[in-house]
Amino acid sequence: MTIFAYVRATATHPSGDAQRNEIAAAHRVERWFKDVELGESTSILELPGFSELFKLARKGDTVIVYANECLGSSVRAFLQALEALQKRGVQVMSVQGGDLSAFGRQVFRTLNSIARLRDTVRGAR
Repeated sequence: MTIFAYVRATATHPSGDAQRNEIAAAHRVERWFKDVELGESTSILELPGFSELFKLARKGDTVIVYANECLGSSVRAFLQALEALQKRGVQVMSVQGGDLSAFGRQVFRTLNSIARLRDTVRGAR
C-alpha cells in the first residue's frame, strides 16, 4: 500500500510548495506528482503528473491532495477524478477535507446534480 501525493499548482504559484509542505507535515508520502494549472480546461486525467499517478495507483493505495479542488476545478471534473481512482480501489484524502468517504462523495454528487439542473434551466431560457 503506497501513499502518493498530488500537487496541482497554479500559474501564479507554480512551485506548489505550500501544498507540498502541508501534505508533508501530515503524511509520510512515498511518491509525489505535480501538474501546473494554466487555466486551460484540460481534464485532470490528461495532465501528465496525474496521468502518471493514475497508471501507478493500485487497490489499497492512497492519494493525498491538499484540497478537493486539486482534483478538479469543477464539481464534474472533481467527481470524474475521484470516481476513476475509487474504481481502482484507491483511497483519496484531502489535507483540508479529510477522507473523501461515502458522505463526502454523496455531497459532491448532490452538488453535481444541482450543477446539471442549473445547466438545464439555463438551456431552457
